[in-house]
Amino acid sequence: MAINLLLRDPECLHPLIVIDGDIPANHALATIAHEAAHALDYIIEFIGMDDRSGEFRAHGIAEIMRQTTKVILGDVIKKKKH
Repeated sequence: MAINLLLRDPECLHPLIVIDGDIPANHALATIAHEAAHALDYIIEFIGMDDRSGEFRAHGIAEIMRQTTKVILGDVIKKKKH
């Protein structure tokens, strides 16, 4: 299961991606990339950006994937050590 929420307050935007830990890692990564695309769409709309080239969106998705991959791979490595 995956959830993509957009929490707003008057001054800030809080995109939140939640992935159920019971899905296989390859599905989780694909789901995170999918939900990251939605999160970046929310951010671009919120700040009123014209991202015609898609560079901002692409770099944002890449950063979300870099950060989440560190966590997922770190957990896999920890499990293999035990």
